[in-house]
Amino acid sequence: MRAAVLNELDIHSSRSVIAWMKNRRLVADTDKGAQLKERIADLEQLLEAYRRGEIAEKE
Repeated sequence: MRAAVLNELDIHSSRSVIAWMKNRRLVADTDKGAQLKERIADLEQLLEAYRRGEIAEKE
């Protein structure tokens, strides 16, 4: 600091603010996560219908 005063230099300071969260936010907690869960459920239903023979395989 003394050198800054003697040499007439500016003193730059910086601060970092860090917010700690108790629980991490997961993809499942987002709108996109809800869409993915819905898509997975749809695909599981489709697969189950195929396994029961309700849907024929395309040729």
